[in-house]
Amino acid sequence: ERAEAYIYAEHYEGIIYEIETQGGPRVALSPDHPLLVETDAGYVWKPVREIRVGDRIGAPKRINLPEVEIHFDPTQALQRLQDAEVLVTRRDFDRLESKTASFKNFSRLYPQELRNLLAIVGVTYPRLAEAIGVRSIATIHRLIYGKTDYKRRELERFLQDRLRGAKFEANRVVVQTGNSVHRFTYPRRVDQRLVEWVAFLLAEGHIHSGRDGAFLSVSQKRRPELLINFLRATEELFQLRFQRKGKIDYVLNSTPFVRFITSLLDLKPGRSRDVPFPSWLLNLPRELKARFLRVFFSLEAEVSLERISIVQSSRRKIEQLHYLLLSFGIYSSIRERVKWATNTAAKRGRIYYELEISGMENLRRFSEEIGIDHPKAAELFSHISERKPSGAHVHVGRFHFDYRDITSVRPQFEFGRWAGFQREVGGLYEVVRRTGFITSALSALKAKAKARAKAKVSPLQGGHAEDLLKTIEEIRAQNLTWLEVKSVKPRSYRGLLIDLSVPRLENFIGGGTAIYLHNTLSAFLAILSELVTLAERGELENRIYCAYVSPLKALGNDIRRNLHEPLEGIAELARRDLGIRVAVRTGDTSTQEKQRMLAKTPHILITTPESFAISLTSKEFSKAFHRIRWVIVDEIHALAENKRGAHLSLSLERLSERVEPVRIGLSATIHPLEEVAKFLVGRRYGRELEGLAGEGDRADPYRECVIVDARFAKGLDLGVLSPVEDFISCSAGELYGNLYELLAELVEAHRTTLIFTNTRSRTERVVYQLKERRPRLVELIGA
Repeated sequence: ERAEAYIYAEHYEGIIYEIETQGGPRVALSPDHPLLVETDAGYVWKPVREIRVGDRIGAPKRINLPEVEIHFDPTQALQRLQDAEVLVTRRDFDRLESKTASFKNFSRLYPQELRNLLAIVGVTYPRLAEAIGVRSIATIHRLIYGKTDYKRRELERFLQDRLRGAKFEANRVVVQTGNSVHRFTYPRRVDQRLVEWVAFLLAEGHIHSGRDGAFLSVSQKRRPELLINFLRATEELFQLRFQRKGKIDYVLNSTPFVRFITSLLDLKPGRSRDVPFPSWLLNLPRELKARFLRVFFSLEAEVSLERISIVQSSRRKIEQLHYLLLSFGIYSSIRERVKWATNTAAKRGRIYYELEISGMENLRRFSEEIGIDHPKAAELFSHISERKPSGAHVHVGRFHFDYRDITSVRPQFEFGRWAGFQREVGGLYEVVRRTGFITSALSALKAKAKARAKAKVSPLQGGHAEDLLKTIEEIRAQNLTWLEVKSVKPRSYRGLLIDLSVPRLENFIGGGTAIYLHNTLSAFLAILSELVTLAERGELENRIYCAYVSPLKALGNDIRRNLHEPLEGIAELARRDLGIRVAVRTGDTSTQEKQRMLAKTPHILITTPESFAISLTSKEFSKAFHRIRWVIVDEIHALAENKRGAHLSLSLERLSERVEPVRIGLSATIHPLEEVAKFLVGRRYGRELEGLAGEGDRADPYRECVIVDARFAKGLDLGVLSPVEDFISCSAGELYGNLYELLAELVEAHRTTLIFTNTRSRTERVVYQLKERRPRLVELIGA
């Protein structure tokens, strides 16, 4: 399913973190970007800056890649041939056939059209001169360009004979460069022949491209049957032939064809091991993905009884293979290797990347879903089939597990006898007790249960045993595996920082090698993206699109400042003012400012619940809400349990009588989520209940709401700081003077500082003292 995504980019100068795992997958992220981490308490989202070596981060065991039929548009590929002397496509052929009355009358043709016809029949000037009895190439040139009628009838008769009954396929291209005519066809959609051809080229080929020309070369001696299939497919797909240049080397020397086909198929020039796969390969139907992988692995893989591995110099290609394998539920590991050149005096090291498939579960799935044509394949698959999928060989993985879940089974044995418990689950108990993890050995519990049934021994019964088996099955069914962090390297970075937001999606897979990432953009960035789009189209109207309601005026002011920065950055990238207006409307807003809002209505209005209610009842300003699209309620937990929240609910229902905006509730400390969600969306009433009449008691009286639980664990540094060493002997002036100085130092040392007091008057006193002591921070301090 396709979903619209929002991409946010900003210039960034600071620290980023590169995280590498034991299995090879790695990712580079900004400090606050969360990753899914396994802990004793369960799964939590942690910011990258809190990730440590030894932590285990989440990754999928399987992903769903798109499966679509791929069709090619030759337009861009044909543009690469525009500098050729002659370029003929089916459209040109049809036009020439019509203009010459089915190639019977050539009197109306321009010189270039005559040259096109000669290219169609595959004749150059020297061959034409020989065919019509002309000694000089210059005479042919003058004849074509209408400067002489000598041999005109012979030329027309020659063309009539050659073009009689001529056919020109819709996917054919004819190109002439100098005295060479290149004629070839191209595929208009992806099928098995093309997939196998591309797999062979990307495994054993070299796409040469330079100023002097372009050509393809392949070399293969270990898999002659695959080479024969490749050469045969070249003739069938393109009506071209490779020429043999050595014992195992073949070359196709056609610059126009190479430039056309590399553009059409999105193939990059270079040696096969250095270039990535074209992106459309990841979107193929499943059976074509499997066929591509089978040919590629057959040519490139090293096979043993325990593993299948591939080494490439392109990390991008290895990552693409990793994703393709994940679409079949095959998890692979990636590692770097350094190879040293031994054929030169200077022994240079070069980094290569190795992808490895190991583990019986992965190898079994590979043999069933993909397969491989390799001398050792039969031995490998025989070895796999001999190892039955039972007991310790069933793959579960390492997951945190509470050993008390196993000991809860003990009462199921007669009088809780230790011997029976040890016999059935003792080994599992020891594994979990010592390591804190379940492993593949835990599957033995299910295997033993089957064995008991087969032997007609009464199985374990009762809630505890059944719950334990159910828990194991749920863990095995999870699309989740855990990768241990091998290294965490902070480094300086200067450049674009790109963030991605997918509406209605909490998490997504990324990082080059498939790691679970959090959808970090808050509601405002998606809204800003849409407002920017409207501004670029010139469709931004003088009305409110979004209302941001905050219980705290200070928080509203912070939001306004935080919105201005990305808006200024967007305007800088767009090189013009997009005219997106943000304004605050509270009890402190002056009458003059409110009047200005009537003339130039803010597109994003920041307000409090009380001012929001007053705005909705204002005779003139309320009109600005008639087509509002979003209402964001921040710190919703501070409103859900009091009269201010009840007042806000009435205001939202009043607004719903005119228009139904999307309601978005935000808070870092909501509990319980479901109850606060009900408070936000409210109950259905009136017309909304009519469609639920047939559902009876099953009808949910509350409006629909998507709950996004985006909590993640933050590090806590808790301390008690004293402004003086001795409270008893110091004076009040000394105490408060040191206190305000300590607060000022903390404010300067941190990006954001929240200071709580017991009364409003004390808050005002703290603000006054901080502004007096740090004048440069006056604009940044508020209450």
